Amino acid sequence: MRALGDQEGESGSGGDYTLYIIEDSVQLNQIKVAASILGVTLKIVTLDEETRTSKEHKNKNPTGKYPLLESKEGTLSGVVSITKFLCKKSKKLLGDNSALSLTKIDQWSFWSIAQLEPTCQQVMQGIFEADAVYMGSWNDSSKALKDMVKQVNKALMSSDYLCGNQMTIADVLVATSLI
Repeated sequence: MRALGDQEGESGSGGDYTLYIIEDSVQLNQIKVAASILGVTLKIVTLDEETRTSKEHKNKNPTGKYPLLESKEGTLSGVVSITKFLCKKSKKLLGDNSALSLTKIDQWSFWSIAQLEPTCQQVMQGIFEADAVYMGSWNDSSKALKDMVKQVNKALMSSDYLCGNQMTIADVLVATSLI
């Protein structure tokens, strides 16, 4: 096990958090940006194969999915689950906390992870690793990305942020998918 270095910031209400990863990724960066905005300290640990497959670690992570956040309350995996948990613990980036606002946050967050991020990755792969992507796939992904950015712009025409007039975790996840 090798620690990458702790994320700067104060510990969120509730204490210490360890984020287990297998490799550096967009998802790691999304969580690090959210933690920084929230003022939450993360201990980031890159797992080696031996640790990841150990019985002790498998007990922490029965699904085998990464990134994995460990807190005093337990463990959870997935960018949306982890960032929303950190938001709830710090009581920040959750909009006005109404049912509609929380549902919109979920909608944009899952859209960002399931659709926007993979499309951005495909386009970037075509730009930076041209031989790894077929031209037809890249053209389709490029067109899809343009349409997605138009969706984001349309949503921002009626309010300052995606889910109203306050920045939420959905804004962070969409923005970090695009950069």
